[in-house]
Amino acid sequence: MTTTGKKPRRSFTAEQKFAMFQEFQAMGLKKGLDKHGIFSALYYKWKKTA
Repeated sequence: MTTTGKKPRRSFTAEQKFAMFQEFQAMGLKKGLDKHGIFSALYYKWKKTA
């Protein structure tokens, strides 16, 4: 079996998401998303369901 170079899918608990939201508010959204390797679309999806 060959690898396609894709990263494995990550999953975050509600507590981890909450901690990330707090970091985003403290350091700024762009810097926080870059730090955690999260796309803005995923952030807004989480925010909508929160």
